[in-house]
Amino acid sequence: MIATPGTRSARVTLSLTCVAAAVLWGCSGGTGRGTAPPTPPASLSITTQSLPDGKLNVPYSATLAATGGTLPYTWSLNNGSLPTGLTLNSTSGLVSGVPTATAAAMALTFTVTDAASSAQTNSANLTLTIAKGMSITTTSLPNGQVGSAYTTTLSATGGTAPVSWSLSGGTLPAGSC
Repeated sequence: MIATPGTRSARVTLSLTCVAAAVLWGCSGGTGRGTAPPTPPASLSITTQSLPDGKLNVPYSATLAATGGTLPYTWSLNNGSLPTGLTLNSTSGLVSGVPTATAAAMALTFTVTDAASSAQTNSANLTLTIAKGMSITTTSLPNGQVGSAYTTTLSATGGTAPVSWSLSGGTLPAGSC
């Protein structure tokens, strides 16, 4: 507004309304104040550093973990394959089952994907070892005779020496150690 001599000035108030940006920025009348744009989710990251070793024919269970991104996550195995008997739950990240094959430091690449409209992904290289567990190879004991000394040796494979033995059921005959 231009003031001319002998006229009074008037103050004009301009009211602005944000239409398209109102959803993202929370604009309101010409105050210049609004809410900040939404904070994007933190970067998606796999937090599992290693997988525990497993034993052949023994139930196995390990859950992969991640942080950031938008829940829910989807898990997949990109490189390598799990030992026979193990599976990956794509929703929970649980690796479980009963391994029926051994594996020596098997290299595996797991990937997690979040549920954001612009999905984030992250991968981790982990190794999994399935070792042969200890098993008793002695299947029967020779018969003994009353009044005669009796000795026999039990055998086992796997495990780590030294091995200790114990009686888990039943009783030894009188006079046995």
